[in-house]
Amino acid sequence: LISFIWFGCLKPLEINKEINWADYYVRTNQCQKALEKMEKNVLPTSSVINSYAKLKYVEMVENCNQKITGLKKALAPKVISLLEEVKEIRPYYTRTYILLGKYNNTLIENKDYFNIKDIEEIKEKADNYFERAYQLSPEREDIILGQIQNDIILGRYQSAREKTQECLKLNPESKYCQWLKIISNLYLGDIKKVREDIEKGFNIVSEIYFSQFKTICEETKNIECFKELTDILYSLMIYDEYRSNPDYHFDLVNISIQGEKEETLKKLITDILGRFPELEVKLNEELGSSDKINKKMAE
Repeated sequence: LISFIWFGCLKPLEINKEINWADYYVRTNQCQKALEKMEKNVLPTSSVINSYAKLKYVEMVENCNQKITGLKKALAPKVISLLEEVKEIRPYYTRTYILLGKYNNTLIENKDYFNIKDIEEIKEKADNYFERAYQLSPEREDIILGQIQNDIILGRYQSAREKTQECLKLNPESKYCQWLKIISNLYLGDIKKVREDIEKGFNIVSEIYFSQFKTICEETKNIECFKELTDILYSLMIYDEYRSNPDYHFDLVNISIQGEKEETLKKLITDILGRFPELEVKLNEELGSSDKINKKMAE
């Protein structure tokens, strides 16, 4: 009886108290302290709330990932191990499979960092976890989003684009579904579709979107991709926050060069020399020499 009271009642209460403290640390931006408490006082213990405790730890990793650089990547193997244990305890809990799919994708994206030899096995696991989640809850947007991200990571861009349609049927207002559709079309080289989606009202004004857009242009080495990005970024020059930002100008100079947008480049050179004459030396360095500036302006 004493054993039952301890393991079934008192011990879970004690563990839950530690979890609550860790939760408090996360909310007060003390993520490292929260994770240390969970790893020292919660995860090593055994109780009837094992699966709950492990899922809380994963939740804290998710919440702290934006605050501690590289956290999700560093803890991916540990998180996967914990989720595998949860899967055995709660085989019909959908979120476990979604998280397993996501963290296996993290391994795939960082295969060199983790020195993974058999990447195909990891890819198959990620596929299977998302498929199992879909079987359990076919109408959940986050599952389809996970499948789309999985397809993009694995280079299955046509499949990703098709799934974005399913996602948008579930939630036509989903900005992330719309963005993943744009990403899929960028990788497929379908710049016309990208332009159509943006013209339909997708608000692409975001540093994260611009950065991802540029990365895909660089990965695909697609001049049309750079041309479209140049046009988008240059169109924002009507706003003072962009027009008065020299760094924005120089980013646009590099992108317009790669997109072979000569007229835009000439306008940018004129604007930089007019607004920021003190940056002429830097502009010379960007273009290679002052002769190039003179040549561009003479064309």
